[in-house]
Amino acid sequence: MKNPIITLTPEAAQFTALAVNLIPHSQLMATIQKKKLYREVIERLNAQAPNIPQLGKADWIEEPPAYLHYYFSGTNIYVYEWDREDTMYGTCIPDHDLDMAYAGLFSLSNIKLNMFVELDYYFTGQTIAA
Repeated sequence: MKNPIITLTPEAAQFTALAVNLIPHSQLMATIQKKKLYREVIERLNAQAPNIPQLGKADWIEEPPAYLHYYFSGTNIYVYEWDREDTMYGTCIPDHDLDMAYAGLFSLSNIKLNMFVELDYYFTGQTIAA
């Protein structure tokens, strides 16, 4: 399933297209409503989105840094790479259970289908070991 098309209002025009694509819809709408409060977050996401490595570009790094963190109901998804469309590579830790953690490809649209998923606006790139 493709990402839903989000029509940006003039108030949200400061978001880049890449950054908008990363934010779950309900979180994006809340951010737009309080854009002054989230100005620094918006600027950081705009700068960070183009720096996420393309799929396969971080393979040579033994422990690549996570660039994004999504979370919901005790589940954490850390993103290392992104194809700039719908496919991401990362690690999922379901329900804080490290024994059940797995790395693999994820669909951004599937992540965003869960209405409770949020992008961690204050996450800074770090390795999972950190």
